[in-house]
Amino acid sequence: MGIAAATGTAIVLFVGVGAFLLTIFGLRLRTFLPSIAFPNAGNLGLPLSFYAFGTEGLGYAIAFFSMSSVANYTLGQAIAAGQANWRGLLRLPILYAVAIGILLTFTGIELPRWAKATVGLIGDMTVPLMLLMLGSSLSLLKVTAFWRAALVSSIRIGCGAAVGIAVAALFGLNGSMKAVLILQCANPVAVYNYLFAQRWNNQPEEVAGVVMLSTLLSIVTIPLLLGWLLAGS
Repeated sequence: MGIAAATGTAIVLFVGVGAFLLTIFGLRLRTFLPSIAFPNAGNLGLPLSFYAFGTEGLGYAIAFFSMSSVANYTLGQAIAAGQANWRGLLRLPILYAVAIGILLTFTGIELPRWAKATVGLIGDMTVPLMLLMLGSSLSLLKVTAFWRAALVSSIRIGCGAAVGIAVAALFGLNGSMKAVLILQCANPVAVYNYLFAQRWNNQPEEVAGVVMLSTLLSIVTIPLLLGWLLAGS
């Protein structure tokens, strides 16, 4: 449960710190707060965690991604829309997947062999599919309002890394769990934030610029961060 509690704490801090900094810089919360609060823990975070920390790291990354996705589809979408849509929560497949996973973990129920094999095959496809989806999504975006995008991108990655390090220390995390938490927290802006901005007509061109620029920035920051994390693990 360490990674789950740490993830929840990190998301709360992302929202709080993000709201504070955006207010200071006079930027619109509805437009930019989801971009700071929700990193790309899926398309980018899962492949990176698997590459750097193996199967164990991938497990921690999936836990982070699951919680972050539920929060993004609920809180993140509510911020972008300017109102909560709790009925939409019941239509989220990932919510039921997380609930089933928690149930199986705590009850110790073993899946039948055929079910485990099927889930394993689907799981093996996850990482390459995530990378293909990321590339496809980014190919449609472009950077506008460069300096605003640069500021929000820097907050997302810089404050994300700082929050990850602080939360890992707070919960006393070690090894690959600590490394994956910090890595996930420091990832660029999730593509879903652009989709929600587009759906609610909430300056989607601005959010697209933040998604694109933060991802380009991560080409430099992620290798540096991974080098530090791997050296300390």
